Amino acid sequence: MAEKPENPRKFKWVQEVAQDGSIKYRPNYEVFKFKPPPSEIIEARVKSSLSSENATSSSFAVSASYATNATSASYALTASYAVSASVEIRKEVSSSHANFADTASLAYTANTASYVISSSIDGITNYVKNDQTSSMSVATASYVLADNIDQPFTNVTATNNITAGASISASSGLYGRDLFLGPTARFNHTTGGQFLFLNDINANSVNITSSNIQTTDIKTTSASGSFSGSFEGDGTNITGIISSSYATSSSFAPSLYKTNGTVGTSRTVTIFDSLTWSGGQEIRTTNSRIYREVTQASELPTTLVANTTYIIKGEITISSNITCTVEGVEITGIDRNLDHIIWSGTGALLTVTDVNFGLNNVRFSSTQAGNSILVANNVAASGYNNGRLKVLTIFNCQFRGTYDVMDINGFDLVDINNTLFFYIRATNFGLRFRDVSKLEISSCEIIRWFDESTIPSPSGWSTVSMIELQNNNLASFGAVNINGCIIHPQQTQNGIDIGTSSTTGFGTISSNAFVTVGLTTGEIFLPIASGVPDYSQTATYNYDIFANQGILNSTSGTVMTLTGNTTDTALSSGTPVIIDTNGGAVQQAGVRYTVTGAGRATYTGTKQVYVSIHASISYEKQGGGVDDYKFYIYKNGAQLPGAEVEIDVDDKASTALPMVYGTLMSQNDYIEFYVENPTGNDDMLIRDFQIVIRE
Repeated sequence: MAEKPENPRKFKWVQEVAQDGSIKYRPNYEVFKFKPPPSEIIEARVKSSLSSENATSSSFAVSASYATNATSASYALTASYAVSASVEIRKEVSSSHANFADTASLAYTANTASYVISSSIDGITNYVKNDQTSSMSVATASYVLADNIDQPFTNVTATNNITAGASISASSGLYGRDLFLGPTARFNHTTGGQFLFLNDINANSVNITSSNIQTTDIKTTSASGSFSGSFEGDGTNITGIISSSYATSSSFAPSLYKTNGTVGTSRTVTIFDSLTWSGGQEIRTTNSRIYREVTQASELPTTLVANTTYIIKGEITISSNITCTVEGVEITGIDRNLDHIIWSGTGALLTVTDVNFGLNNVRFSSTQAGNSILVANNVAASGYNNGRLKVLTIFNCQFRGTYDVMDINGFDLVDINNTLFFYIRATNFGLRFRDVSKLEISSCEIIRWFDESTIPSPSGWSTVSMIELQNNNLASFGAVNINGCIIHPQQTQNGIDIGTSSTTGFGTISSNAFVTVGLTTGEIFLPIASGVPDYSQTATYNYDIFANQGILNSTSGTVMTLTGNTTDTALSSGTPVIIDTNGGAVQQAGVRYTVTGAGRATYTGTKQVYVSIHASISYEKQGGGVDDYKFYIYKNGAQLPGAEVEIDVDDKASTALPMVYGTLMSQNDYIEFYVENPTGNDDMLIRDFQIVIRE
């Protein structure tokens, strides 16, 4: 741009723009009536009407900060400088306002702008207003304000970003490459047609309400609200979705219970809160075993299925008999007070034949007199262990308010542990066993066998033995162990009843509490002898019964006596002979011993025992003089080493001789007493003796 020449005279320089865009100055000798203030802002307001003030044909404004009231300067956005003016500005008034600008020939990039702003147009600071033709060529207006620019726009095109402080609305569609949304961004589309076409949405929270969204990739940290309609595409790029409560058939749906189907292998479902359902049952198969939940009678089949655990939930009334003839079955609950089977049918609720079977954590009761809970069989007339190869277990159960309880025949092992038998009204059998190879009853309570509903004045008493070991049928009892129980028979009930025609290989009854309060004609233990347990019966030979409250220990021993004997024992010098009792020896008491009249005491128990022998013998020498005599203790016809006492006896002596000895006894070992005259032939009269043998 050319520099203004020095101005020695008082005239104004006029700026001209040539065709090539260069600027020249020429002098204008018209005298100004007033001087414009230095650096005054020139404002050109271009309006839509032709009411511009005194500007007739201005073709361009030279240096206007604001262009005001331009008639047809329609869309001026960012023009800082006027480019060219073909006619100079005339009628300058005080160097401040130019009123008559003719033919403004070029308006440069102005679209309905309310304001064209420039702080300075090449140093001329006068104020230009009221252009009539308002077609301007503005070079670089600093601001264009759009109060009065014609709207709506047909198209808006921007090479960079569009930023809005409030909402952006579109009646047809919103297209873009990247859309960045604030924390409360919302798309709301209620009219028909596709609305949102985006390649990428990035937002912390998106609430979308629309009937149709087409997108390639939606990424969001969280999404809220509801959606209806359809997504286009296969959804493979949708990420960050934690829960989809409305997905019913998508592979991305986390819910297992929206539709029928099978969850694939090697899948894991994690539930952070609760899972609730009603009207159904849980059935799970693990390692070829079925776990089946039972909440109603129809879910417990009358013929039980192999390798199945039936889990009782709550109270269930069953009226149909149930059988089990397959392996791997058990019926179990969670709480023996709450998980309850009520038997309302006839006969046995459960019949188990020749299979392993188990009951756990379940309560049983019955409503029909004469019915029973369990009948189980596993025994044969021949074969290894008489075919008894199965196991029956009853753990932590409760039989309360039943009639007859269980009738068990055979089995290799019957194991009943920590189970309650309360308020039993049995009239045929309680806990009845026969031919069981091994029977274990541990830590059980067997009490109050009467009708619970009659409390506080009990009646409806059971009339059977609580634990009954029946006489042998096809086999014998191999081993029996009853320990740690509370057994309380009342009225005519019996506690433990061991059949006299049964046999047991090894039996232990220990550490039980036998309570006799309220017992009338019943017995705490059968068989009995003289009102006490008879441990000398064949049925009880092999039982160790000890450390029980309310019942005698099965300690073996005998008390044998001879009184008022008048028969001499004939002696030959140096030959011991058994004392002649003339058949008068008597057993006063004995456990697992028998005594003959001849004075032989035989141990009948099956286990070896150490015994002590205590004897007191009263004797009288026959014949005259004084002789040495020896008294001996023999076992099985042989003198026990060291079991002898030697004494000098005259014909007037009548003395009680004490003897004490100890030895090991096995079944059928016997003890006898001998006497010897080592030096003579005088006989000896054994008038009385008292012999005690005890372990």
